[in-house]
Amino acid sequence: MAWLATDNFDSYADGDLDTKNGGSGWSGAWSSGIAWDSGNAPAGGQGSKCALTVGQSGGTNADRAYTAITSGTIAFEVRCTSATPTNPPTISFQEGATSRIQFRVTASNLQINNNGTWTNIPSTSFAANTWYEIKLRFDAATENFWVTVDAGAEQGAYTVAGGSFVNISNLNMFADTLDATFYLDDIKDGEVAITTTSSSSSSSTTTSSSST
Repeated sequence: MAWLATDNFDSYADGDLDTKNGGSGWSGAWSSGIAWDSGNAPAGGQGSKCALTVGQSGGTNADRAYTAITSGTIAFEVRCTSATPTNPPTISFQEGATSRIQFRVTASNLQINNNGTWTNIPSTSFAANTWYEIKLRFDAATENFWVTVDAGAEQGAYTVAGGSFVNISNLNMFADTLDATFYLDDIKDGEVAITTTSSSSSSSTTTSSSST
C-alpha cells in the first residue's frame, strides 16, 4: 500500500492557499480563491497547519490535481466551528472537472453524495469543534465507494455521482458565504491496494493495482 499524494499543510506560511505547493505526489500547486487559506490548526489535528475557509460573499473553489487512479483510498480530517453551517463546504474528488465522490458537513450530520442525493452517513453525527477522520474507498470498475468515519464500521456501497466513472484525478474544495470556519488537514490519496467489501457483507475480494 502506498499513498500517491499527501499534504498536511505544515510547510506553508499563513495566508492565501493559492499557489502553495507543499506535500508530495501532486501534479501542481493549489489553485484557490481568496476564501481558502493555510493557517494554524486547532488542537487535535495531525499537524501545526491546515487548510481553512475564511469566509466571503459568494462561492469560491480550491483545486489540486494528482495522477489519475482507478481504485484506492482517500483519507482526510475535517473540523468546523458550527455543527449547522448555513452553506456547508463541499469536498469533491473529481474525474477532471466532474465531481464523482463528495463529502460535506451539515445540520449536525456527516453526508456523502450517493448517486446525486445527499445522504447522512449511518451511525454518525457531527459536533462543532471536533476533528473527524474520513476515509473514502472507491472502485471505478463497479462505480462504487465506501466510507469510514474515525474507527467506525465501513458504510456502503454507495454509487458515484455523474454517470460513467473512469478515475479520480483532482481534489476540489468549495465554500459559499460560510458563517463558520471549516478546517481540512492531513490529506492522503491513492492507497492502491484495496479490499472491496461493504459493512453488510462478510465476504471479501482483494483487488490490487500498481502505480507507475
